[in-house]
Amino acid sequence: MENHNRLFSELDARIRVQGLLNWSPYFYIFSMAVTAVLIAASFFMLAYVHNFWLQLANALLLAFSFGQLGFFLHDVGHGQVVGSRWHRWMGMVFSLILGWSLSWWINKHNRHHAFPNQEGKDPDIDFGPLAFSKEQAGRKKGAMRAIVRHQAALFVPMLMFEAWNLRAASIRFLIHSRMKEKYLLLLFIILHVVLYGWLLLAFLPVTWAIAFAAVHWSALGIYLGLSFAPNHKGMPIVQPGSLKGFLEQQLRTTRNMRGGLVIDMLTGGLNYQIEHHLWPSMQRRSLKRAAVIVEEFCRMHGLPYHAVSVKESYGEIFGNFSKVSASMK
Repeated sequence: MENHNRLFSELDARIRVQGLLNWSPYFYIFSMAVTAVLIAASFFMLAYVHNFWLQLANALLLAFSFGQLGFFLHDVGHGQVVGSRWHRWMGMVFSLILGWSLSWWINKHNRHHAFPNQEGKDPDIDFGPLAFSKEQAGRKKGAMRAIVRHQAALFVPMLMFEAWNLRAASIRFLIHSRMKEKYLLLLFIILHVVLYGWLLLAFLPVTWAIAFAAVHWSALGIYLGLSFAPNHKGMPIVQPGSLKGFLEQQLRTTRNMRGGLVIDMLTGGLNYQIEHHLWPSMQRRSLKRAAVIVEEFCRMHGLPYHAVSVKESYGEIFGNFSKVSASMK
């Protein structure tokens, strides 16, 4: 473990010398301006377009825009955008816009970062309808076991409900939390639902509004789910204490997805997951440059560095789902 700690200290020093942990507001100002324009364009279409199919396309545009806001919220939670004292204010704003809680997400996501893919510690692999290892599959009972048998086919359809799952998890967290502003945050989530419904019904017939909401939230869940899945799904599930330290823990359980500028934009930089896990506060704009340094360092020292194409990434994810399901028959 001491050798791994020394190696990470050496790697960290290389990253810092390059200024890759320096803070700058300009990237996020630009990206939020672009996202605001997209949302404004969606609202304009909502008000002035009177074609059902174009409104469904507009729902997809709004799903993409909300997904970009979700990535921004992710970066806020890691302290990449503003200092920690501003988290509460940003959380309140985004509870109103997106309808889920930043406080809940930080609590859950920090545990994931500390123990990625570790049995009993990573909340991201503790999900009833899915199993990521043969051992997990063997513990499933009843309806959950039936779903796991077909999880490769059911994974994407289940993601259609992910945005609502995030909202429900946020509400449960806030109800049981001791945060002094929890009732205000709960109110903001309720206001989000009310204002969203009012906005749709103000401009669309009821049946159109229902279809718009269904497409919007389903597409958002799929978009977010397929953006986060390549990070760790299909990578080794490990037992606590089985790895030698922070560096090996992150490298063994994390995957990068290659794909260029388009994939960088579509995934909010999450495709550089290895670098993000090694330096969670590193701004998104620096991850690509860091990846070059980290990959070369790992190659020099014989350390694992798993970076694959988009096709290979999803092939590994769904291949693992199918392998785990097959172990149950």
